[in-house]
Amino acid sequence: MYMRDVQFHVGGVSEWIDQQMNARGQKPFLSHVILDLPSSHSHVEKAASALRVDGKLVLFNPSITQINKAIELVKTQRLPMQLEKVVEVGPAMTGGRIWDVRFVKPRALTKELHLKPTAPIDEDVPQGAGREGAITSIGAVEEAIVNVDEGYQMVCRPKVGDRISGGGFVALWSKNRIHRDAK
Repeated sequence: MYMRDVQFHVGGVSEWIDQQMNARGQKPFLSHVILDLPSSHSHVEKAASALRVDGKLVLFNPSITQINKAIELVKTQRLPMQLEKVVEVGPAMTGGRIWDVRFVKPRALTKELHLKPTAPIDEDVPQGAGREGAITSIGAVEEAIVNVDEGYQMVCRPKVGDRISGGGFVALWSKNRIHRDAK
């Protein structure tokens, strides 16, 4: 039924994508990419470049931490991909449980950003020359906000449901029409 639409290739995924992209003038040509191989995250960037808009990228990995690597790569490389879902698949590919896997800023880090001077601000102190640790200018506020980018942490937990053992994890992304800021 799908024989005309599915092609199988033996060899390196990234190398094959490079060859095909060169042959097609660097234009995206894939509607779907399914990666079920070790270190699948190392091929996500190439696969994303070859996907058409609204194309689907599926990764199958035995460990949630491998899915995390791919999610982190999409964020750090600012790839135009939107994570739709992560599913834990049961033994023999049966059942499934949706996981909540996303980047968050811990509340403790967020609280540090709230602008609370460490001491009362004297009106005769020039802007930007305030007390140690106090944020006294708009530029200092912007710098503090930019620097918290490194404070993101990954949240990975199963959604409400029954406990499943065995199987693996499947992550599904869609390629965005317009790149959205992944912050």
